Amino acid sequence: MGNAYLTWLIVGGGLVLMAASAAAVGVFALLRRRALVGDAIAHAVLPGVCLAFVVGGSKDPLSLVVGAFVFGYTAQVVVDWLPAHTRLKPDTALAVVLSVFFGLGVVLLTYIQGQGNAAQSGLDRFLFGQAAALTPNDVWVFGGFALGVALLVGWAYPGLKLLSFDPEYAQVRGLPVRGLRGLLASVTVLAVVLGIQAVGVVLLSALLITPAATARLWSYRLGTLIALAVGFAVVAVGAGVWVSAQWARMPTGPWVVVILTLFAVGSVLVAPRQGALARLLRQRRNRRRLVRENVLKYLYQHAERETRAPLPATVLHARIPQARAALPQLLRAGQLQVDAEGYRLSPSGAAVARGLVRRHRLWEVYLTRYLNLTPDQVHADAELVEHLLTPELERELETLMGRPTHDPHHSEIPY
Repeated sequence: MGNAYLTWLIVGGGLVLMAASAAAVGVFALLRRRALVGDAIAHAVLPGVCLAFVVGGSKDPLSLVVGAFVFGYTAQVVVDWLPAHTRLKPDTALAVVLSVFFGLGVVLLTYIQGQGNAAQSGLDRFLFGQAAALTPNDVWVFGGFALGVALLVGWAYPGLKLLSFDPEYAQVRGLPVRGLRGLLASVTVLAVVLGIQAVGVVLLSALLITPAATARLWSYRLGTLIALAVGFAVVAVGAGVWVSAQWARMPTGPWVVVILTLFAVGSVLVAPRQGALARLLRQRRNRRRLVRENVLKYLYQHAERETRAPLPATVLHARIPQARAALPQLLRAGQLQVDAEGYRLSPSGAAVARGLVRRHRLWEVYLTRYLNLTPDQVHADAELVEHLLTPELERELETLMGRPTHDPHHSEIPY
């Protein structure tokens, strides 16, 4: 029982390193818009695994890693070379490399299975992954390489960060951009090779990209992205391995992908910035803000016409139907005053409304003066822009146009 528990700990630790290295490298692949390259590399390593088995006659993990790495790196070079030297588009190059290399791998795998070599048993698990079948010897080799990937990424992190966001600036700073690209290509291939044992060739791109894409919904900071992606991958792989260990015929890879998909779907719904619920809440808040601002602006324009006379509630509700819900909010904020005759602006409400009217009329002047639109064409656009112009842009408009005093409709611009 103790030996079995120790073996499980060793296998689990190695898989954690493999998943973590794949997820961390996947963040850089996602940021550099090379997500599908990982899928092509994953399919391209299969012939390398098969040839390493044919040459060595056994499933020696070191030989398999070397064979897979050679073919994976070759595939990445070909993917980059074809669009640069032929008329093929990048997506076509990816499709060609993926299908040709994977087809060759399937042919070789079929050939090996037909030879009757008892050592080839389990080689087909590279298609869908069977992490629970790893031996401690496999884990020591794969885990050692995974740790090497993690250390390389950590060592080159500042340069890789700059390369991912601004390669031109990295070159100006004197960083070895070509060397960093080569290093990133190498660790990407190695991470793909190591992750194949967990989820297989067919589903490796999910382990590489899905954690990174899910983390991207939660944060914009690179360090946080990597930490979240690693966390998602480790949990998914751990759960997938557990399922695979409980049911002998259940492959690991599909369950890892299912769990990662659940993380992704949940994040799409509840992520604080990019999630669907957060967006709905922001849209709702923005609609309410627009209604409140429109109420204040309408009261300001009424005061201009009626010499500050109160506006009856019936008139306001008829003019802005959504005002019924906005009025209590404006009263609580101290931007409105109400009495038996109707509503009027408070000093703070008048200041907000004056700014809206000023931005509206400034924008109308800009459209007529610089875009040569007629006065009857500018109102609808200004209705939208008045809510969006920042104070900085407002000051730039005033300076650009010499602080105009009236809009195209001859209404005074309040300052």
